[in-house]
Amino acid sequence: MFKHVISAVSTTALLSISSFFSSTVMGYELTHELTAQWRGFFNDGDMNQKRSDFSLEYESDFFYELESGVDSFIVVPKLRVDQQDPERNLIDLQKAYWNHLGDGWELRAGIHKVFWGVTESRHLVDVINQTDLVSAIDQEDKLGQPMINTSFEFESGILDVFMLAGFRERTFPGEDGRFRTFIPVDGDSTHYESSKEASRIDWAARWVQTIDSTDIGIYLFSGTSREPLLVFNNDLTNPELEPYYPVITQVGFDLQHVYEAWLFKLEAIHRRGFDYPSGSGIDSDGDFESLVGGFEYTQVGIFETPMDLGWIAEYLYDSRGKDDPLAVFEDDWFVGWRLAFNDINDSELLAGIIVDPSSSEKTIGLEYNQRLSDSLAIAVEGRTWFGGDKAPDTMQEALLGLQAGESQDKLASLMNDDYVELSLTYYF
Repeated sequence: MFKHVISAVSTTALLSISSFFSSTVMGYELTHELTAQWRGFFNDGDMNQKRSDFSLEYESDFFYELESGVDSFIVVPKLRVDQQDPERNLIDLQKAYWNHLGDGWELRAGIHKVFWGVTESRHLVDVINQTDLVSAIDQEDKLGQPMINTSFEFESGILDVFMLAGFRERTFPGEDGRFRTFIPVDGDSTHYESSKEASRIDWAARWVQTIDSTDIGIYLFSGTSREPLLVFNNDLTNPELEPYYPVITQVGFDLQHVYEAWLFKLEAIHRRGFDYPSGSGIDSDGDFESLVGGFEYTQVGIFETPMDLGWIAEYLYDSRGKDDPLAVFEDDWFVGWRLAFNDINDSELLAGIIVDPSSSEKTIGLEYNQRLSDSLAIAVEGRTWFGGDKAPDTMQEALLGLQAGESQDKLASLMNDDYVELSLTYYF
């Protein structure tokens, strides 16, 4: 049922270590989170998937620091069990690394999660960790990545160098899962451009600098793409899409500038080598540029209350254009609002819409979260897709569309997946 056997064994061992430290060692921190999540869908799935789903997720955070203060150990295992989709079941080490502080440098060795990005609608520059796609459709949740990361601190900025060992494959919904493609993805038939497959060593470097009110990040990534290409298996009796991971080189930068109540944001990348394998018959530009840029303006104390209202606007561009099936956000606009209640419960509401002018496809999302007590928090989330064509009614229609290279209605597989999600998290 679970793919990552090694992770499962490691997690069990680390939980035992955490239990040992909790009874024998002082000067450590151990916290836990247990989340119950329910999703309700407004329609049956395109493949008759059920309208409701329930899952349980557990995550613990173990931190231990040696008396010297320069060495520490962080372990964060994560487990998830889903009612409907076995592919959502997960045992993963989000973090399990040793951290050493040197004189002007810092070393992290083990499994870690690294986030890069400043924009709201999409994070183009976040390339280190693999996406846990079955966890959330917004692609914000990630899997742990084995690495050695060294940070060097200079007067003008910080240089991070990464050696990434051990590739993690993206998770995909199963036949009973939601947010899936009409033609299912077979995660067990994965292919790589590199002859070393998942054993290839990847590299990345990132420079971060602050100049007055501007934060700038510049990076280079060379390795197996975290985003797979999906290739049809050419089997009409059992049609499936097979993930293919090419080797890419990607450069990018992110910028964030503060001016009074304005926050200007930009992420941009250039990727090379993102090509389908020879013989696939698919023509897609593997050398392209993408960017997301915009602003957030905050009104403080609206209506003479403690609440702050943020107005967000961003433009999404992809040089591959509307005819490329991979360029989902090739010429789109995002408009959103962030309402911070500034109360003792840390209540916040975020709402937004992404519009594709060429296809008329639209995505509306809403997220609300607040703490109910010191140990309990609630989150409500919902999304709806409309304005484009729905998914094909039959597999034959889907195969004909795939053969024709149809790409205008790129969100068609989500048009029946409008949902509301309720999560309750207990901290202990």
